[in-house]
Order: sequence, then structure tokens, then C-alpha cells
Amino acid sequence: MRFILVVVTAAVAALAACAGEDDQPMDHRSDYQFFSNATRRDATVDEARLVVNLNGCTAFFVDNTQGRTYLMTAQHCVSHAITTWCAGGGHVVDNQGRSGTCTRVIAADASHDVALFEASLPFVPAQGSVLRLAAYLPPVNSRLDMIGYPADNDPTTARHGRLTVTQDCWVLSGDRPSPYGAGNMSDRSMLHNCSTYGGNSGGPMYIEGSLDAVGLPFTYVPDDYHRRNPNDLHTAAALAQTADFVATFRDRLDAAGVVIADAPPPH
Repeated sequence: MRFILVVVTAAVAALAACAGEDDQPMDHRSDYQFFSNATRRDATVDEARLVVNLNGCTAFFVDNTQGRTYLMTAQHCVSHAITTWCAGGGHVVDNQGRSGTCTRVIAADASHDVALFEASLPFVPAQGSVLRLAAYLPPVNSRLDMIGYPADNDPTTARHGRLTVTQDCWVLSGDRPSPYGAGNMSDRSMLHNCSTYGGNSGGPMYIEGSLDAVGLPFTYVPDDYHRRNPNDLHTAAALAQTADFVATFRDRLDAAGVVIADAPPPH
């Protein structure tokens, strides 16, 4: 279960340790997650409406035509057992302080870290205010925004689990295998340079200026805050593609009325 990015193996850990979690089932070491280009700031009110807190991780609202409340997250945020978590009344809290529970799993399997579920939160997705799932791979150099709850102690920009938008970062590579090889995190991947930390888990990475979610952050390094070269693939971070998830579960997503973005937004 070891994957070497380019030719160098260095320190990395999966985004398995969300804020407040001790469980780190994946401890592969192959890249760094803080970059000299990336900036971080507090989310606006509108941006805060895109996500919820889930076990110290992040989940985000997904657009659909059924008037339902759909959320996407990373399965490692629920110990790779989203069906069990949901059946046990899995709890989520939005950024207005309203709480709800998981009511059904729409799309998930044992080989993907990404999952989509429905929740009882009193929120009805409205056109233009919720994220769409991208069925396409964003071109290299596509600029990204990322929202989550990074629980880092960086000396200059520590977030301590506050809701955070990470910007000034971009896609570095095309399609790649999962950095975790086989097993329960085999999602197809891409490389990026958005500074990432535990608590970003499950959150959206979307094309700047759009509502197209193209991935979920996949890797971080605990307690390593050295700034990395923004274009060095040896030390790049990894994301789990939404395109891979959509391709795998397209029939289920279409049946549930999930809105899919099949092509990049026009420039």
C-alpha cells in the first residue's frame, strides 16, 4: 500500500485525523501539504452555507433537482463505515447551529473514500447556492478554492479548526492513481498545492469562481508547516477526484437527481 510520487518518498499522512480525532489508519509518507503560494482566510456567510461540521471533519451540500439535502464527505471521517454511521443516526451540524442526521446513503462503496448521503438538516438546496459534482478533470493550472475546518497550529496562520477558505492554489497534474494504492482509499487522484490539514477532510475543492467541486483533499502532514515550492510535484498534495466518483456511481446519482457538471465552466 505504498505509492511513490515521482521518484521521492517523504513524509505524509492521510487526512484520517480530523479535528479532535485520534484515529489515523493510514500513515503513508510521501508529500507535504503547506505551500508558499496558498493563502487562508475566514469563510464568508455565503461560503459557510456550503458546508457542515461532521466529527471535526467537513461535509458539503450537493445540488440536486429533488429538493433534498444531499451531503458529500470522506468515508474516513466516519471510520470507513458510512452505512453503519448512517444507520446509527449519524449527526451533522450546519454553520447556523442547526443539527440533523443521516437518513440514507446515496452512493458509496468500500473502495472509495468519498461518499454521498442524504440528511434531515432543515436546508433545501437552491440553484446557485450549492456545489455541483464535476464529472470532468480540471485542466492543469485550474485555480482552486477549498473550504474546511483545518485544525493546525501553523506559527503564522494557525486556524485551530476554524472554518477556513484556502485560496491562491491550483491543479498541478492530470489523472493519477490513489496515493494509497489499493484498499479502502483507491479513488483516482490529482496533485495540487492548496495548504491542507486535518479538518479539511471531506470538504470541497472547487474551481475558483464556480460551484464545480472537482475533488476532496486526500493528504496532509501533521505538525509540518514548512512552505513548499508551489510547482514541485515531488512535494505536491493529492486530492480524490469527484470525476472518478461520478463515473463509478453515475446511475445512482442520476436517479437521485444529483446535478452533475459535465464540462468545465467557460472562461
